[in-house]
Amino acid sequence: MVFALGITLILSGCTDDDGHPRLMEYDEKTVHESTKGVETELEEQEPGDEYLILDERMIDEKEDSRAIVHNLDGTVDTLSFASLANDDGSNPRYSPMRAVLMYGLARSFFNPNMGNVRPDPSYYKTPGAYNKSAGLREDMMSSSRTRSVRTPKGSSKGYGGGKSFRSSGG
Repeated sequence: MVFALGITLILSGCTDDDGHPRLMEYDEKTVHESTKGVETELEEQEPGDEYLILDERMIDEKEDSRAIVHNLDGTVDTLSFASLANDDGSNPRYSPMRAVLMYGLARSFFNPNMGNVRPDPSYYKTPGAYNKSAGLREDMMSSSRTRSVRTPKGSSKGYGGGKSFRSSGG
């Protein structure tokens, strides 16, 4: 009885203007997920505010991805990407570092779709470092895992209107 009621509710929300049930339309795309990790070397340019990528290397385990940070004071920090991803904002130095990492191969750790990972030359210290990373992107793509993802096509009318309709509180 409950199952039938659930089906009725689903179908009643998916009807055309005449009240007839319609099938949901989907867009299907292929997503490339990295199986390799990245080790990114960064150099601090301005105290805690600006970093540039010196070098990027592929490593075997994605979970071991890390940033090696050469600080202006001569110290070197090694930070796991997992710690950067899970930072609650308590360390203000991490924010500009994360921003730079999103413009290099490290984005493959933070973004599940490698198709969106394109290094930006303005975040690299030298053209050689950028060219190396651009070439490594192709290696990462060839070793990535692919899968198909279906997402509902957006609509301009109906429940939710194709936009997020989640309550924001209150």
